[in-house]
Amino acid sequence: MRLLISCVDGGSLKEAVCGVGTDSSVQNALQPLKLESINSEGTGNCVDIIHGLDNKFLLARRNGNVELVHFVEKYELKDKVTNLLNDSRLDPFYARSKRRVKLRDGFIMLQPLRNGNFLVVTKSGLVHVLKVNQDDDSIVKLKTWEVKAPLDFAQLCDNWDAQSNGNYVFGYGGEENQIKLVEIDADFGNLRQIWEAKNVKNDRLDMRVPVWPTAMKFLQPKRSGTVDKTKLNFQFVVITHWSHLAHYSTQYGKRPVLYKQLFENREPLEQLEIDADATTSLGNISTDRFEKFAIITTDTKKNVYKYDISGRLLVKLGNGDISGAVSFVKKVDSGYILQGGLDRYARVFDASTGERLVKIYTGGSTNCMVLLDGDRLDPAQREKKESKRKLADDEEDAERLWDQLNKKPKKAKK
Repeated sequence: MRLLISCVDGGSLKEAVCGVGTDSSVQNALQPLKLESINSEGTGNCVDIIHGLDNKFLLARRNGNVELVHFVEKYELKDKVTNLLNDSRLDPFYARSKRRVKLRDGFIMLQPLRNGNFLVVTKSGLVHVLKVNQDDDSIVKLKTWEVKAPLDFAQLCDNWDAQSNGNYVFGYGGEENQIKLVEIDADFGNLRQIWEAKNVKNDRLDMRVPVWPTAMKFLQPKRSGTVDKTKLNFQFVVITHWSHLAHYSTQYGKRPVLYKQLFENREPLEQLEIDADATTSLGNISTDRFEKFAIITTDTKKNVYKYDISGRLLVKLGNGDISGAVSFVKKVDSGYILQGGLDRYARVFDASTGERLVKIYTGGSTNCMVLLDGDRLDPAQREKKESKRKLADDEEDAERLWDQLNKKPKKAKK
């Protein structure tokens, strides 16, 4: 398989080629066939998000730039848009934040729209629409709006029936920033909030439950049972900084249908991926029922968990192997789970079994990964296998030829 890995240290992009069984932590184990840096811009310019476009990529960097690059045999910058972040918008929130470090702006979402357009959202609540033209390798900013900050996540809905009207809907939220749904006109003329969640009721001590959603994924609109056409029809699953798993359906109001605490000590949950038979291109869920799919989430220590949708723990990925906080986890279509973090290893797990397939030492804390090729064999093994197959075919052809030569010719009829 072939991976493109972003490292925070040095702001480098690295290409790794390896096969199943690769383990850089064991000297006599299978080692990566290739691991080399293809670009390094410095720690402050590291890549936070990578989106693939055939042999081209969109890179959202920590310095506020979104770049269009070409990468086949060498890295080549084609075009970029700059100054998409604004740290000053987060200054008012720092004084009352639970975070211990000063808030800095950064990219939290880069997802495709239609016709080569992309939606880019930042922690400070800036919402940009970018136009990418692959014919002339150009990228331009079309529109910018502002929404309430701070944001920990934003997620575009790509399984909404009403998308036939051409509009776009995405959800966002963050620390003391309740989940909101926003609609954007198809021509990008207007952005408007269409729904906002309500906090759950006070706890048993009549204390307010703090608000801090950290990730969400959409389901399909409710289809089974009675659907009230006068109400919005969106469904989504949410995790929170206080270890809650929540189910929302706008048909049933603004409070969650289910709100379950997964850890007694309220360990923060950071990331959310879906493991299901069918998901959309943006990682949303291709079903209208809160059943028959699992969620993958991480804490702030070193754990990657897989739960069923009701909150029952199924497996802990990399248990005993991961030694640093997990900064990245992604479920990809090939049936793999990509993981990276502060321990400077990039890992690939089998999504169905949880087995670790690949472990590569990257030399820097892993910030983002993309699977370029999901073949389980590395090129050397593949070439060896193809050579054996070719040799076997040649031998079979030779035997067939000898059989034909050894056949006695039929006598001609008189």
